[in-house]
Parts: sequence; structure tokens; C-alpha cells
Amino acid sequence: MAEQVLFSGTVGVSYGQVYLAGEEPPGMDESFAGQVNGLCGAAVPGSLFLVTGIKEGSVPMTVELHPSEPPLSDAWEEIVEVSFANPSPRPELQEWGGEGNHPFRLEPGSYRIRYCARMMDEAWDVESNYDDDLIDAYLLQFWPSPAEPDRIIRQTSRCAAYWHQANRQAEPSPEQAATETAQLADAEEEWLLRVFQGRVPNQRLRAVALAGYSHSLNDIDMDLTFALAEADDGVHRAVAAWAALRALEIARLTELPELAPSVAAIRQGGRAVAPFDGTGYWYGALTSPIPETPVPPLSPVPAAHTPDGEVPEDHTQIRETAAIYALLATGEADSLAAALSAATSAAEAFGGDLYLQFLSDLRQAFPEPGSRR
Repeated sequence: MAEQVLFSGTVGVSYGQVYLAGEEPPGMDESFAGQVNGLCGAAVPGSLFLVTGIKEGSVPMTVELHPSEPPLSDAWEEIVEVSFANPSPRPELQEWGGEGNHPFRLEPGSYRIRYCARMMDEAWDVESNYDDDLIDAYLLQFWPSPAEPDRIIRQTSRCAAYWHQANRQAEPSPEQAATETAQLADAEEEWLLRVFQGRVPNQRLRAVALAGYSHSLNDIDMDLTFALAEADDGVHRAVAAWAALRALEIARLTELPELAPSVAAIRQGGRAVAPFDGTGYWYGALTSPIPETPVPPLSPVPAAHTPDGEVPEDHTQIRETAAIYALLATGEADSLAAALSAATSAAEAFGGDLYLQFLSDLRQAFPEPGSRR
């Protein structure tokens, strides 16, 4: 039997999940029961739970059948293996919520599966790629084999390390645990150096960055990011409230009845109130008609957005949406995360070259955000 490509195409992703199943997709907890890897759950017979770096969007995925174990390829950054008893001659790659099925032919039997991924961190950081270029990519390799325990072959990214730990329900060997810890530390340091362009963040900014909050403002104004990292919680909350209010003002949403309690709160330097504090489902609470005002992307394009000198495609922002996200950011539990996120969303609400004036006004309102008062 020669190598066969059973499927090659683009698969829709929601919540960072894709499934292989004959019927209903499996749940996450039961899929990873007893496993050490957290990327490919195979504990539910006849099903696979596949984790991706991108949370919402699409990924290219290839499924191959081999006559025997194929050699490892350096083209893939993350590799895990599981065993799989295929009960159906026509399994399907399934998208979340039944939004799309991608069937292929595979004889019933016992298989070993190698799940390979690349660029998971890059996709994890941007979260979605609707209407954008594809980022992360995946490969499933099948070959006939008796069942054996799952294992992690290669791990290089923060995203993979997170999911290996989050989904793990079996204890790794001491050697595997030590290797994962070292790999995660190395990956984090490499990522921080890249994001901050060689500058060294303090511990507060480091923690917030690794949690995914600082990246966007860092691209827009790195000096402001570092200044805010030196400020105290009170300054953070004041900056978040100030930025959110400016965003709501330019979007003309301050008089919206549903937002009135939150607007009153942030006028006092506080946080938005539920459901606009980021803790609940807020979209359904907006019953008043809200316009959708398109604003151009930030211009001039921040240098960090064009590392190769290329201007990205024109992605129009909706001012009102960005303003509401600035409001939601005030509810972040971490005050630095609140300030960074609110300032970023507010800059996007201004859009075009107006965001430069917004940043200038922010610096005038908070001339020394890193000073201890």
C-alpha cells in the first residue's frame, strides 16, 4: 500500500476545536481522559478531539494514510501520537456545531495517528483569521498499528505547552515533565524577546504579556506599554476608564440607555457594570439601534505591524464595536490588562490617523503614568 492523501483542504474552526467522528463529536474532558498530550484527544472510541492554535476561523488540514510508521518531519513544530480504533469506513472531520463535515474513506481497523502542527503560537496570539490569510496548519498521519499509550513527540510552542498541561489527565514521566518545563521556558523567552523587540519587561508586564494582553498596544506604542507597566493599580484603572470614555464619546454611545450605568461608573474612574464588565453575555443587552461607522485602519501603520516593510491589507474597523470593547476592557480583573486593552480598543475606535491624537491626549492626561504617586 502506497501513501495516500485521504483529505486535503480548509476546515472551519470554532473555539480552537476540530473533531474526527462518525456521529456526534466528543466532549473535551472525556476525550483526554488518561492522556499525557493535550492536542489530540483519543480516549472516546471512534473519535478524535483536535486542538488548534487559531480560536476562530479556518485552518488547512491534511489527512494521510501510510503503510507503516512514516519518518518524522522537521517541517512540523508540534507532534503527538495517539491510537485510534476506526469503526467506520467513512469517518468525518467535523466543525463545531455541525457547521461543516469533511468525510473521507478509511478502512475500519486499529491505527496509530500522528497529529502534527505548525505556527500555533502565531495563530494563538491573533485568535481569529476571518477574511485573513491562513496561519497555522495541521497534518494527521494514519498507519496500521496495535494500540499503545499516547505520547508527546515534539513540543516547541507556548500554545501546545498550555494545552498539554490544561488537558492532561495522566501523569507524565519525570523526564517528560522536565523537558516540557524547559521547552516552555525557552519558548516564552523567545516570544518575549520578539514581542518587545529586545526590551526587557518587568515582572508585571511579563505576566500580562504571557496572558495575551499587551501585544496590540505594544505594536502601537511600546513606550506607553512600558510606562503603564511601571504604574500602580490606581493609574491603570484611571487610564482604562479615561480611554473607554473617549472611545464611547467619539462613537457617540455615551447617551445609549443600556450603557448609562457603565458610563456613569467610568466617569468616576471605575469599571463598567454587568453585563458590560466582561463577565457576562453583553450583546443581547443592547436593544437600542447602534450605527456601524466604518473607520480606516491605523495610519500611519505602526512599524511593528510591518516588519518586512509591507503594508497589510486594508481591514476596516467598526467604530462602535471598538468603543464597546474598550468599555468591556475596564472590567478586566488585572488592572494593567484593563489599561492596555482599553487603550488599544480606543485607538482602534479613533482609527485612521486620529489614533495619534488620542495617544497624545492620553499622554497629556497622564504625563508620567509610571511615577509612584
